[in-house]
Amino acid sequence: MKLPASLGLAALCTLSAGAFASAADRAPPPERGRAAYAAHCASCHGATFGGGFAPPLTGPAFTAKWRGRDSAALRDYIAATMPPGNAGQIDQATAAEIAALLTERNGLTEAAPAAPSRNALGRIVHQAEANDDAVARAALAAQQTLLADMRPVDTAMLAAPPDGDWLHWRRTWDAHGFSPLRQIGRTNAGALSPAWTLALANGANQITPLVHDGVMFVASGNQVVAIDAATGDLLWKHLRPETPSAGTRNQPRSIAMLGSRLFVPTIDAHMLALDARSGTLLWDHALAEQGAQFVAGPLIVGDLVIQGVAGCASDDMAGGCFLLALDAATGAERWRTHSIARPDEPGGDSWNGAPLDQRYGGAIWTTASYDPGTGLIYVGTAQTYRTATLRQPGNPPGPGNAALHTDSTLAIDPATGRLVWYYQHLSRDIWDFDWGFEQTLADLDGRRLVVSVGKLGIVDALDAATGAWVASHDLGLQQVVTAIDPGTGDKTLHPGLDPAAGGDGLGICPSSFGARNWPATAYDAEGGILYLPMFEACMDFFWNPGTAWDISWKVRPAAGSDGKFGRVEAFDLRTGAPLWVRRDRAPQSSALLATAGGLLFTGGRDRWFSALDARTGETLWRTRLSAAPNAFPISYAVDGRQFVAVVAGGGGPLDSGFQAFTLELMSPSGSPTLFVFSLPVDAQASAQQH
Repeated sequence: MKLPASLGLAALCTLSAGAFASAADRAPPPERGRAAYAAHCASCHGATFGGGFAPPLTGPAFTAKWRGRDSAALRDYIAATMPPGNAGQIDQATAAEIAALLTERNGLTEAAPAAPSRNALGRIVHQAEANDDAVARAALAAQQTLLADMRPVDTAMLAAPPDGDWLHWRRTWDAHGFSPLRQIGRTNAGALSPAWTLALANGANQITPLVHDGVMFVASGNQVVAIDAATGDLLWKHLRPETPSAGTRNQPRSIAMLGSRLFVPTIDAHMLALDARSGTLLWDHALAEQGAQFVAGPLIVGDLVIQGVAGCASDDMAGGCFLLALDAATGAERWRTHSIARPDEPGGDSWNGAPLDQRYGGAIWTTASYDPGTGLIYVGTAQTYRTATLRQPGNPPGPGNAALHTDSTLAIDPATGRLVWYYQHLSRDIWDFDWGFEQTLADLDGRRLVVSVGKLGIVDALDAATGAWVASHDLGLQQVVTAIDPGTGDKTLHPGLDPAAGGDGLGICPSSFGARNWPATAYDAEGGILYLPMFEACMDFFWNPGTAWDISWKVRPAAGSDGKFGRVEAFDLRTGAPLWVRRDRAPQSSALLATAGGLLFTGGRDRWFSALDARTGETLWRTRLSAAPNAFPISYAVDGRQFVAVVAGGGGPLDSGFQAFTLELMSPSGSPTLFVFSLPVDAQASAQQH
């Protein structure tokens, strides 16, 4: 779209974030616009409106353009197009103030402006019409049609997503991380090439895009964007300027959709509901608890938005973390279930007699899973951050200091929040060995199982209906658990790995980063194969009583390490045996994605994003990205064309912690970038014929 000379070349005028907020019904007084103009426009257009880097905003050219039009049109123009290189960074209220000032300064007739559009696309369409730009009008009409034609997402669609959609964090309620698409497969993966890329707002990575009916939704930093999933064209952008700087804090890892609404968690523990067709804010639910974090994404069950809370290490969060359910229509809280046992509840006597305000942790870092068959949701919990309560002299490991329900799987009735059953995978965890990762639902030998893998790299399988232990498999990267009872699953802990206060670092494998961490597994239900991203390292572990977080560690290679820290393993859940193991120099940085085309996608800290043969682990294709792909890759389809997408860059706590292991692999700085790949047109046609 060609910009009129009277408002062009303002790319240096502003970098401030804005929100699609309503302005007053009438234009604000002109004097209110002076500060806004000075902050956003004066450096380019001049302090007295006479021009500078950009054209003047007074004189014949400006008045000829805007005479006879009220300040609403000028307001919408500013909000939609300024600055040209980063449009949308001035919110409606600020744009209204600047427009009123310019209208008054140029002696133009003022009129009551219409209520501002909360749809960024609608504002741009308005400007295209004002400019009589037929090409822009046609393109924008097609974008509006794409948004308008999106079907509402209902329970049936959530239960069985269309093959081309990605509607949950791991695509399906059962957390498989598996795409049924097969256009891209073993024979043609080598032909993958870039389809499009998009720079995202600053923020720590770990982002999962959502795709529905050809529209992709991505949240990053203080922005949520809707994108044409086939072309990469931006459809709308929602800005939230009050979001605090993420720094290296974990970015919430996913968003969710129900009906025509998006549900977006933020780093400061707000849940936003947006209109998926416009980006309009519908409601904003904020947690009052200081120190609470939303890192997991939301789970949609019925008319509820179910969200886990993480952190819970500070005094503000004494009493531990929790899971809560919000009404999807209003944002009102419907129930709250605490993730650690209260003193007056079953299991409340497992905290060495500590009062509630001396119990911490039980963070929920990962989105829950849901099984319509059992009617239960399943969520994993983390450890306690302050271990002194569990280490009192004369209290060896036992039921009295097991610290329920840390390091556990919780099965919860989604209608009421009632805890139906729990299973504690690791009791009295004083080393930070979370079990707070994805709960994979699997059918094996006629039995419905919930399978989870903690930081120790031990695979536990439980009966999904009852929580009864079924099987455990140690992947061989830990030394904390010395034995697992073959009849009960009870774990025997190494008696010599409980460090003394002020002692030397105690050598323990794995490190507290874990043999696995947040990068999620993928599961091929047809083959019964679980694919795991792993990390080979150990640590020197210290107990520091009296400090805010009374444990610390120094991560180091295992004795005799060959310098390979990254590991991807294919594990047969039916036999309990590994099928293949792939080891690399660079630690894994992304979750895994498995597809019906026989591929396994993975990314490493060396910036390589790869497609492996899921049968053997052999590399079939790889490409070097701008930064480490430390996020969750997905696959989707639009009009019969399959795509693979992953976000790279932005960093995060895990990325910085792994850097010391491969000093030659320096991490580039910069904003996260969304990379999308597909087959060339001729390769697509060949794949469809076969």
